[in-house]
Amino acid sequence: MLKPDSTAEGYPHSTVNEAFTMKLAGRLGLDVPPVHLLYTPEPAYVINRFDRVFDEASQEWLRLHVVDACQLLDLARTFKYQGASIQTLASLMDRCREKAQARMGIYQWLLFNTLVGNSDSHLKNLSFLVDRGGVRLAPFYDLLSTAVYHTRAYADEHAVWPQERLTVPLAGAAFFADVTYGKLLAAGTALGLTQSTSGRVLDRMLGMLAPQADTLIAEFEAGQLHQPADSAMDHSTRSAHLRMLRSIRHIVIEDMLALVRKTK
Repeated sequence: MLKPDSTAEGYPHSTVNEAFTMKLAGRLGLDVPPVHLLYTPEPAYVINRFDRVFDEASQEWLRLHVVDACQLLDLARTFKYQGASIQTLASLMDRCREKAQARMGIYQWLLFNTLVGNSDSHLKNLSFLVDRGGVRLAPFYDLLSTAVYHTRAYADEHAVWPQERLTVPLAGAAFFADVTYGKLLAAGTALGLTQSTSGRVLDRMLGMLAPQADTLIAEFEAGQLHQPADSAMDHSTRSAHLRMLRSIRHIVIEDMLALVRKTK
């Protein structure tokens, strides 16, 4: 599936934002499909579809049955933001055949979205594969740092970061600025993980996030993040995309890591 840059006003360079954030999620151990950043020379974001599988016997592509969280809970799509809560996420796991795997995956998804500033992690951006064996969590998609567009780097005097509303409130925290180590830990226990497991997962992500983001940015600068590596990219596009990646890393991620670490 190919996506060009968003045409929405105020959301520039969405292709490099999403490619970077998805690759970062994969480096941190989240289940995400392979993604690619192309320059033709216009930038494009490409994600491998997880709802298709090639059948060797018939030599045909088969479609897998996928439902999003709203569909799984029989909620109207209008509830995709309103219905997003820790309680809703917990109820999704009750419908999965591999509950422990779903519990861990959803907690990682919640932590990652919080730490990279994704305020668009609504219920239609969480999906499940359904087959004869039951329901299981699908790979994650639509991961990007929406918060970067509300920092001074892009919003100037209209910047609200970090006073930006969370999609999924955390134990009394309604805004990114309210997030603490304890509230992220409490989210894990509310999802059914033990406190020790929640702490281990959280500490691992806190330790890996900045180094892996730095590595990805270095790979972009070296021409290793996009395909083909020798594809044409003009200087202005390269500079704009580097600015986007550095803003995510040194504003949003840096702020969230500082917020969480100082409250540990």
